[in-house]
Amino acid sequence: MKNYVSLLVSFSFAFILWLVVNLNGEYEENFKAEILVKNIPTEKSLKSDYPENINLKVKGQGWKILPIYFFYHPKIIIDLANIQKNLNIRLVNNHRVMFILPSGVKVVSVEPETLSIELDKKATKKVPIVLDFEIKKNGYDFAYPPRLNPDSVTITGAESILEKIQNIKTGKIIIEKEQKYEIVKLPLVNPNKRLITLSNETVEVIYSVDQIAEREFNLPVQVINLPQDKEVILFPPEIKVVLRGALSSLVELEYKPNEQDKNLKAFVDYRDVVSDKTGLVKPQVIVPENFKLISFSPEGLSYIIRQK
Repeated sequence: MKNYVSLLVSFSFAFILWLVVNLNGEYEENFKAEILVKNIPTEKSLKSDYPENINLKVKGQGWKILPIYFFYHPKIIIDLANIQKNLNIRLVNNHRVMFILPSGVKVVSVEPETLSIELDKKATKKVPIVLDFEIKKNGYDFAYPPRLNPDSVTITGAESILEKIQNIKTGKIIIEKEQKYEIVKLPLVNPNKRLITLSNETVEVIYSVDQIAEREFNLPVQVINLPQDKEVILFPPEIKVVLRGALSSLVELEYKPNEQDKNLKAFVDYRDVVSDKTGLVKPQVIVPENFKLISFSPEGLSYIIRQK
């Protein structure tokens, strides 16, 4: 046991001695350096993207370089104060460029040697938020359009870039089961965090997923805008309407003529009747917001106009 401990101590001492001798030497090593841009003029925004990292070759004693391997991340800061036009910036020996490296470590070379910086007028734009989703369960869909809070976001960046952006998507949500009522918070997907800023980073989504079904209704057809001295008799007086929607909502949906329900209704306009030259007038159907009209029949109604 004593021999084992002595051997271990001797080995450790030898290794430390070897490490001290070698780390005192001078080395050249390659690393990735992060690029940071600061002091962009307030009325300007970056128009062109730039690499997130570039190749950096440095030189220094091993003791100085060693921290970069473990916890020190090289950075290159580019100062754009008072810049009003596009320019090519040489990264080495430039008063606008600062290298953040451990003391005693020097820059040998960078690749690429120059960066192209393009500026444009800063602009803001309000765009809708679009839900990115996938419903895995066959035969199921949203019981009603998902509600997003907020439903839009203000984006800021170069005017020429914002012109091409029509909406901002959420992070994708995958729905694998029936959800009667669910509230989730989703991140917004920024097309380019270095060039565009968003007024908020998340959105609240309220949704319900239910089995989708179809149901047939017999709806009486009303005549609107009818003069007091006229009467229109339709043949047939009602139509069959097929709606698609969430099963639970379809079961509860009813036609209530006495309540003058405007959400489920079939009608023809008297003005369309008197201007008709075919002998058939097409009814119009209004359905609730969360349902889809699949079909109605007949699509044309014959009629008689009578004086009261």
